[in-house]
Amino acid sequence: MSKSKNDIAWEKIFDKYKIIDNVLNNGHSIISSTNINEFREARLMTKFDHKSQLPKLFADNSLSILPTSRGGYVIGKFETFSNFNPLCS
Repeated sequence: MSKSKNDIAWEKIFDKYKIIDNVLNNGHSIISSTNINEFREARLMTKFDHKSQLPKLFADNSLSILPTSRGGYVIGKFETFSNFNPLCS
């Protein structure tokens, strides 16, 4: 399967900003939308409505991304998606 534009951009971001190292050493990594925009538009890179939409680097390393402010994000090993049982009739 070919890589998505998001996957390619995230690989470059993870490499340039040492995201994995920061998460391992600090428990998280902070990144700005300005930094993300260097590679691809942040609004396209950070919106994941379903776990299956996470970029490969996030899924492979059990990482998630959440906004911290209008232009900031935190990447870390925290759960942002939850499975829940449908209501019984």
